[in-house]
Amino acid sequence: LRALIFATAEYPPPPPRSNTTSIPTTRISAFVVVYQARNLYPDLLSMADADRIKLLESSIAYLQGKLRDAGHLEDAILPPAAELLQHWGGAVTFDKPAAEPPPAAAAAGEGKSASATYLSDEDEPVEYDEMTPEIQAEVDKFKNEGNGFFKAQQYKEASQAYGKAMKLLDKCGNPDVKIISNRAASMLAMDKFVAAAFDGQRCMEVDPDWWKGYWYRGQALMKMLKGKPPSTSMAERCEQAKIAFQDCLKTTTLPDAKRPQVEMELQNSKNTLMSMTTACNQS
Repeated sequence: LRALIFATAEYPPPPPRSNTTSIPTTRISAFVVVYQARNLYPDLLSMADADRIKLLESSIAYLQGKLRDAGHLEDAILPPAAELLQHWGGAVTFDKPAAEPPPAAAAAGEGKSASATYLSDEDEPVEYDEMTPEIQAEVDKFKNEGNGFFKAQQYKEASQAYGKAMKLLDKCGNPDVKIISNRAASMLAMDKFVAAAFDGQRCMEVDPDWWKGYWYRGQALMKMLKGKPPSTSMAERCEQAKIAFQDCLKTTTLPDAKRPQVEMELQNSKNTLMSMTTACNQS
């Protein structure tokens, strides 16, 4: 855990100390989260900013839970999204903009491009579109198209159709966990493991009792390990997969016929994690 997490309030963090047994801090820095997420999700840089931020925030929550369990964290503070995005190389500031400049100063600055974009971390009311019968009909159309494409093994077209339905529902503030998990399955079928893991995570957030979110996330994380040498970051992925399968077994929606398969995958993740941990300790 110490090798992965430099839990300090400063940036950049100091190097880890091998003889340290506790982490005297109440804050996980943005650098820590970004460092861990870049190792776990190497394709994250190509994702849209909004999706990237969601995945980073999920990574923060996971790290905070690990630190709390270890007794090293009492009052974790979630770094604002803008701070996270800045450490990914975006020209973003996370201080509130200065007061409006006087007219003369504003005129002097005309013609100059802004070098940074402010992203507010304050809670702001979100306005959603009204869910109308027409929008629902569009959603149903895209969902049925996606189902048809999936059955025909046209997974790219299926993921696109599901994505259109998800976009409409998101605008209405009414996400459908089954459509999201259908897209996760499409991404998994195309070997797009990062996207599948992300959709699985979103399912878990929309409906924590929907088993397929945990199932697809766990599968995607395990598939990321194939062909990769043992490392701390790979072990962390395996740990997250193990947790996903454990939580999958706790859901009330998991069919009895599927339970043995989930238990088998859970045992596989435990065995893989043990072998990785042994290999990492020997290196």
